[in-house]
Amino acid sequence: MTTRLWTLGEWTALPEDTSCRFELEDGVMLVGPNPGPRHQFVATKLALALQEQLPEPWEVLPAVEVITRPAFPACVRVPDIVVVDGNAIDWNAEQLAAADVLVAIEIMEPGTREADTGRKRLEYAEAGIRHYWMVVPTPPVSLTVGSSSATGRVVLDLPFPIELDLTELTSRRRRTERMMNR
Repeated sequence: MTTRLWTLGEWTALPEDTSCRFELEDGVMLVGPNPGPRHQFVATKLALALQEQLPEPWEVLPAVEVITRPAFPACVRVPDIVVVDGNAIDWNAEQLAAADVLVAIEIMEPGTREADTGRKRLEYAEAGIRHYWMVVPTPPVSLTVGSSSATGRVVLDLPFPIELDLTELTSRRRRTERMMNR
């Protein structure tokens, strides 16, 4: 069996298809299912928590294609969340260059753990993405940044000061309810 290796130009020319999650790893097209409800719920809650605290001009984008290697064999990833400089990116582009991404975040599921902790971590670093976070969405929700992992309330200084209550990422209470109970 021969595997067809895709160039970045061929990849970019493909029509948009949201029926599955597509990535390009060393020129090989990877096809997987779209994330399930729990995964999407945690990703949405995390994106909202980050966006509330990010200083200008940083912005949060969910599930956008990031070109981690434009040269053949090309690599294109779809991190669950990225943080970008909203003043520096091309808002009309179909994909982002890795240089546009300050933080790449993956929500780890049992079927993605090996890729998230191994290949993607290395690929993002080689592409110049300085900050890579991994979130395990099952309670107790954990966040891994570099070689440190934490649960509960997390305070980070880099790449910007931020405080996250990881227990809130699986809470179905609305933000207005939490604010009223403070």
